[in-house]
Amino acid sequence: MQRLSPKNQRSRFQGGAKHFHHSKARRSSWDQWVDGGAPPPSSLNKWLKILGLITVCAALGSLIAGFILVLQHS
Repeated sequence: MQRLSPKNQRSRFQGGAKHFHHSKARRSSWDQWVDGGAPPPSSLNKWLKILGLITVCAALGSLIAGFILVLQHS
């Protein structure tokens, strides 16, 4: 099956159909996106996520260090 070639090169990019690109960072519904989008995430939310990640990493590091200390003294 052969592709139909456009009459000129510029006509390929002048179609009536539009498409939109979403950022993967935000997960919002279609209605929110079409109606103007969701409000931007607050900086407090961002800092809480960072603090949670640091807490989880510190807890995991403490567990590993504790296991190493227990195994060395056995």
